[in-house]
Amino acid sequence: MSTYPFPGLLSEWNIYSGNPTDLNPNSSFQNYELSSSLFTDYAEKQRLIFLPNDAKLRVLDDQNIEFPLNTILVKTFYYFKDKRAPSKGKQIIETRLLVKTEDSWQVATYLWNKEQTEANLISSGYTRNVSWINENGESKFTAYKIPNNSECVTCHNFDKKTIPLGLKPQNLNRTITINSQEVNQLDYFVQLNKLHPVNSENIFSLPDYSNSNLTDEVRARAYLEVNCAHCHNPNGFASHENINFLYQTSFSNMGLGPHISHVMPKLEKGIMPKLGTTMVHTEGVEIMRKYFEDAH
Repeated sequence: MSTYPFPGLLSEWNIYSGNPTDLNPNSSFQNYELSSSLFTDYAEKQRLIFLPNDAKLRVLDDQNIEFPLNTILVKTFYYFKDKRAPSKGKQIIETRLLVKTEDSWQVATYLWNKEQTEANLISSGYTRNVSWINENGESKFTAYKIPNNSECVTCHNFDKKTIPLGLKPQNLNRTITINSQEVNQLDYFVQLNKLHPVNSENIFSLPDYSNSNLTDEVRARAYLEVNCAHCHNPNGFASHENINFLYQTSFSNMGLGPHISHVMPKLEKGIMPKLGTTMVHTEGVEIMRKYFEDAH
């Protein structure tokens, strides 16, 4: 395990300004959004990136980015008390950090206190009971589980190295809204001098699996890419199972045939994704069930 000197308090990173619960990032931390994201018990997520000095990201291909030394990735998990009315406030649970060093990416998790004024470094994982009202006015509850450091490294493993998961060019190549204007996110990062010039039209754009206007197959493949492929790929933690869920792999080559009988039960019971979930992702299960029923 890394001996990287993570400070004991999240505030020591100087990520946020003003009231901590506002999650208002300092100017040196930039928001980014993903086309499709990993399901984590319906938690909301804020994603930030810090690049040192004048360093820039470099797109290598659809799947890979070259990150400068000392890049910091920040992901904060929270729930709106009432998703119908975000102004009623939020419950912030945890903030995870990935820091790029010469050797690898170093991981850290900070647990927010109940007063929502600070977060403390933890390494052994934690479970916190969370209640909220969803967008349909339904009362929800989960025993939210924060993975320990070893579990984090398991999912972030690629060819025995720790890497970021969702932050791929194909997942960043999407439209975002800046100052009421719609712009391509990769193009925007180039404008901010945070990314070396790249033609976004030459980069694949991962579909949003929540988009019901897409075909069943496209939605299912996008869902598997972000929720399963970090382990189920030729270089991932579950490579021994010989299932490749990367989006660019056609379903006929994914190895799904003999595995369908246990893929769906695991999704339906909330067993998969393996870590970070204690609830069944009802919408995700429906996406996968619809595809399997139609295709098989």
